[in-house]
Amino acid sequence: MEDLFYKKMLMTAPFGYAYHRIILDNHKNPVDYEFLEINEEFEKLTGLKAANILGKTIKSVQPDIVSGDFDWIKCYGQVALNVNQTEFEQYSLPLDKWFRVQAYSSKKYYFSTIFTDITKRIQMEKEKEQLQVELFHASKLATLGTLSAGVAHEINNPLAIIVGAVDLIEGRCKNLAEQDFFKTTKMIRSAVDRVSLIIKGLKTYAKKDPENCEGVDVHSVINETLLFLKGVYKNDNIEIMTGLKAPNFKICASRGKLQQVIVNLLNNAKDALESRPHGLIQINTHNYGNNLVIEIIDNGAGIPEDYLPKLFDPFFTTKAPGKGTGLGLSICQSITESFGGKISAKSKLGEGSTFKILLPLLSIK
Repeated sequence: MEDLFYKKMLMTAPFGYAYHRIILDNHKNPVDYEFLEINEEFEKLTGLKAANILGKTIKSVQPDIVSGDFDWIKCYGQVALNVNQTEFEQYSLPLDKWFRVQAYSSKKYYFSTIFTDITKRIQMEKEKEQLQVELFHASKLATLGTLSAGVAHEINNPLAIIVGAVDLIEGRCKNLAEQDFFKTTKMIRSAVDRVSLIIKGLKTYAKKDPENCEGVDVHSVINETLLFLKGVYKNDNIEIMTGLKAPNFKICASRGKLQQVIVNLLNNAKDALESRPHGLIQINTHNYGNNLVIEIIDNGAGIPEDYLPKLFDPFFTTKAPGKGTGLGLSICQSITESFGGKISAKSKLGEGSTFKILLPLLSIK
């Protein structure tokens, strides 16, 4: 039995406390445990009363203890048999609560547990994660509003080709040579394919993303993104050049979220080029060790040096009032870090800025 002084402290402590004996089967494997002591706070946290559970086993008190994903009995058994300690956070299915649990043993076959209810904290963390997901998606939809005019222009061009080609076929069908006919239909097919790619790119960008990681071809994402952005930027006299030279360019990520990062950085570069008669954006990739590096470089106005440390802070913006929320770069950083990567920026006033993304390459097992 534990020291009387510490026992008195534990029995009146502001956290849940219980003392147990592990029960083994014929093969010395833990199969159950018995309640020997509990304090009042344990009763409040669990709703289990000392009069009803002392001397009884957990399986008789809570048969559902064995139906969850976590093996409580095995975990406690390792502590009791090895006379050591452990600490973890776990959901209790029978009680429908999350607990922070400290389990320790000072005598073989016996162990103590200390419980703290963390259900509210876990719920707040889940709500925060959900809000972040919604924020990411809202940012996408806001960007789509900016892109819509340019995308409409990009779609109208190939549609005009389709209409013209169809008119040509209808007007000259009887006298059209076979070679000319196939040349015309090939032109139609090419225009339709271009429209399909633009629409596919927009749909990929706008949809909500699954949280699971997938193997993503980064060069494909960049090219797909540029397909529906180049028309927008062309109207602003901005040229986009690419130097996608990385021999290895697959990462573990969410395709839609990666595209969101690229769109946000390209839009920032576009805004920085407003005062330039001829704007230039360069997108490069290369490998650095087991990482892929993406660089987005512009020849814009640049960013003051004292702004750089705050650049990725939420709600910090260098844009004029009403032009930016200050969330774009913060979201880029959050997404990049969720992929296990890093994002950084360097800039020089009057010369432009470079944003660099470092992402771990997809491991091939």
